[in-house]
Amino acid sequence: MSEKTEGKHPTQKPKYLLEKIVLASTEEGQIILDPFCGSGTTGVEAVRFGRKFVGIDVNEEYLEISRKRLEKAANGR
Repeated sequence: MSEKTEGKHPTQKPKYLLEKIVLASTEEGQIILDPFCGSGTTGVEAVRFGRKFVGIDVNEEYLEISRKRLEKAANGR
């Protein structure tokens, strides 16, 4: 599935890059804070690998994209 299915963010990072960062810098069960979460790719990978996630953004449109992506990730879709 494309990272941009739920909407587009101008600086959205590829999932494979965030996967490497999440796995290299955290352990299962830890909390990841992304104060500029944008479309939520960090959160999707955090959930995928058993991490907790807190995301912050000032743009409500991007938060909605992030919310949709995180719901799907949490439900295993």
